[in-house]
Amino acid sequence: MEKNVKRIAIFVFYDQEGIVEPYVINLLDGMRDYIDYIYTVANGFVQKAGKEQLILHSDRLLIRDNKGFDAGAIKDAIADLREKNVLEQYDELIIYNDTFWGFFYPLTDFFDGTGREPDVDFWGFTEWPGNAPNDRIHIPEHLQSYFLYIKSRMFHSRDFLEFWNNMPYCEKFTEVLIKYEQSFTNYFNERGYKSKAYYTVEKLGEKKEFNKISYFIYAYDLVEKLHFPILKCKTFSIEGNMADSEKLMGFLEKNHLYDTKLIRSHSIRFANERSYFNLREINKFCKKYKKIYIYGAGNYGKNVKAYLDTCGYPFAGFIVTEKIDTDEKDTQEFKNFKLEPEDGLIIGLIPKYTLEVLKEIKGKIPDEQIFTGQYWK
Repeated sequence: MEKNVKRIAIFVFYDQEGIVEPYVINLLDGMRDYIDYIYTVANGFVQKAGKEQLILHSDRLLIRDNKGFDAGAIKDAIADLREKNVLEQYDELIIYNDTFWGFFYPLTDFFDGTGREPDVDFWGFTEWPGNAPNDRIHIPEHLQSYFLYIKSRMFHSRDFLEFWNNMPYCEKFTEVLIKYEQSFTNYFNERGYKSKAYYTVEKLGEKKEFNKISYFIYAYDLVEKLHFPILKCKTFSIEGNMADSEKLMGFLEKNHLYDTKLIRSHSIRFANERSYFNLREINKFCKKYKKIYIYGAGNYGKNVKAYLDTCGYPFAGFIVTEKIDTDEKDTQEFKNFKLEPEDGLIIGLIPKYTLEVLKEIKGKIPDEQIFTGQYWK
């Protein structure tokens, strides 16, 4: 830790079932060498065993109703800390949450690197690069809020307090994205505070592109080349980048950087009713059949295959409507395809195309031998 610099962290936790998994404790303990005080806010119910763990690994625990989601939790934490005259005892603030696994590397590089740029007032691990000018909905370039590091000038400013005083308790998650994550960076930039992302695609020698989330696309390269210390939970999913995540799992295991069992166990719980592809249900489906085919050889299809390979389920090949624009081997067109009674078919496509394919194959394959994203169940 920098000499004479005192840091406080606000950590936001939420689990629908109130379970505190071991990876959450890793996120708390992994900050201890860099933080003097950890204030944990738990949104919603926490089971007794988990509550005891959060108390043990935090300096203070606040359990509250999930009012306003993460933004509401941070707002209440700051209000509580101000009321108790705690905030002014610290120079810098970290705000982070439990939506990622880590830390794979010590955070020394991050804090040393940010310390070499004293003109930057607040940092994020990564950034949203903005979307194309002709996109229907405008989402401005901004730091992603799962990990924010706020330096003293901004932390102790009137602007910072006013931002949180004026933050409403949002009733919808999309509203939180607009009023907190997508607004935070621009709000402070407009008031003269400089922001920067630390782990950027430019450091990989890549060009920043509209709508391309770095931790999705470069999950492996960020960790291997830049020592990016985390993996976002939603990256390890069919909708994310399962193929790159699986490659990363091997890297972490080979180099003894992280217990990947924590990632795999949580990913099954995480990809439940919130996910298009429910991993629990995929597991149940695959166990019923000798061979599994995947309809679609694009990103979703490849991610499904990566998951099947990891679990040891017998992948038999890709099925496509027309065999064009694919470099995948073991691919055949549906018009030449026959599914045996002992085999299953997973539709590895986005919802729009899934619906089109289901219309095409209706009556040709028994419903019980087809697995789709759960929105079409």
